[in-house]
Amino acid sequence: MKKMLKPVILASSLFLLAACAKDDANKKPEADEVKVTVSVKPEGEKADKKEVIVDQDDSVLEALDEAFDVEDDNGFVTEIEGHKQDPAKNLYWMYKVNGKMANKGAEENIVKDGDKIEFYQEVSN
Repeated sequence: MKKMLKPVILASSLFLLAACAKDDANKKPEADEVKVTVSVKPEGEKADKKEVIVDQDDSVLEALDEAFDVEDDNGFVTEIEGHKQDPAKNLYWMYKVNGKMANKGAEENIVKDGDKIEFYQEVSN
């Protein structure tokens, strides 16, 4: 009887954990929140994309930071998920919002509901 009790308790615990898990992809934003998609593509790698819910007055940098591990220097992104820019190679993090090159820094650009934000590394000449 004791041998059967452990698997039943373990299975029940796993079921409860899965049922209680937070699923932001299906979560609806509150009135003062927006849902955006953030993708990150390091040089030579496949893009990683995540949907996040952020406050409606958050910046692109804050949305990026919600989705990924980010390092910045005064609002300029220097590293995402361990992928650093490399000034010696002129390799920098760039970004687009809804397919258009951003005309402001990520810290200054405010997100809108449904925005598709793409960060990618590019060699700049």
